[in-house]
Amino acid sequence: MKNVLMVVGTLVALGLTSNALAQETETYDPSLALNGRPWYGSAMFSYTDSDSDRGTKGGLGGTVSVGKKVTWGLALELTGFYSSMDGKADNGTTDLYGYGASALFFPSRKWAPNAYGIVSLMQGKTNGLPGPRHNYDSTVFDAGIGYLQPLTPRIKLRIEARYRTDDKGSEPTGSKGKNSNFAEGVYSVGVLIPFGHVVTPEPPASETPAAVVDTSSADDDNDGVPNDKDQCPASPPGAVDDNGCPIDSGSAAAAPADDATAPASDSSAPASDCATPTAGQQVDENGCAVEPGK
Repeated sequence: MKNVLMVVGTLVALGLTSNALAQETETYDPSLALNGRPWYGSAMFSYTDSDSDRGTKGGLGGTVSVGKKVTWGLALELTGFYSSMDGKADNGTTDLYGYGASALFFPSRKWAPNAYGIVSLMQGKTNGLPGPRHNYDSTVFDAGIGYLQPLTPRIKLRIEARYRTDDKGSEPTGSKGKNSNFAEGVYSVGVLIPFGHVVTPEPPASETPAAVVDTSSADDDNDGVPNDKDQCPASPPGAVDDNGCPIDSGSAAAAPADDATAPASDSSAPASDCATPTAGQQVDENGCAVEPGK
């Protein structure tokens, strides 16, 4: 019992030290079943392949744990277990149960990030065992391997196989009066559930669209017609139509072709001498284009 308490105290101290040194926040890693440094609870159904010298059949039971991941490669747990085994000679039921501490080691973040090794040291008690010693206290050692498989962000499938040593002392125990320790396999499957905040993927950064300059209300030539509707850019302010062209230029409907002849508005100006203005070109009182320099 003293050994168990000493190991539990050592594991707790190690966990507190590691937690103080480790960075509390961790970025999401999709390869890890258990991201961050969470506290968690675990419950598993177990089958025990009993040592033949016990005088019992294989037993069913379970394991419950409360733990904390203190670094990406280490988690510490407080553990309790129970197993019930029927006697081979139909001479009653044997119960083995106990509690203690466990350490989980995740050796490779690259090759098998969710596979781990586990060691446990627990105080055990057995009741109703066939043979000369029906009830006894013992120290239980476990060593094994396990695997975590994400089912949802908060639920992980947990699978374990352990080799268990029941250190009962040298007193004859079991149906054969065995003097050495009992050794058996324990196979478990269950779930692990993190508590509190769970590290999740960060949302993708949103791309800010380029600002679009609204030019619909701009009026560079100040003629009162917006640029997007102005068919006669650079027309002087004054009497212009809806298209931004001078009203007397005859371009209200559409700008005439370059080779078209504009009708004369004054009989004193021959039609052949009236040049058709282009968009934005200065016109005289007859609506004819004024050549530069005249």
